[in-house]
Amino acid sequence: MKLPSFMIDHLRHERPDRPQAYFRHGVFAFTNSWKLLLAGVAGVVHAIFPWWFKFYSAEQVVRTFAKVANSGRHDDLLERYGLQQHKTSADADTP
Repeated sequence: MKLPSFMIDHLRHERPDRPQAYFRHGVFAFTNSWKLLLAGVAGVVHAIFPWWFKFYSAEQVVRTFAKVANSGRHDDLLERYGLQQHKTSADADTP
């Protein structure tokens, strides 16, 4: 089954150096968003009962950030906010 172009064109053209398949993008976005929603609820519970969910929300945010940052698809955002850019294996020897 071929997907309509409006569903996949932005995945190829916005990052031509790092294309991402439609299904892979959907799974990545859904799972990380779901985890962040759960972390948000846990954070609200933690605000009321500080002995529950210690560091859970922060850990989920950091894990999700690491996945997004290491994907290399959002280097422009990392630069905009003054964060370290993703290094490719070719850049590994460069400090």
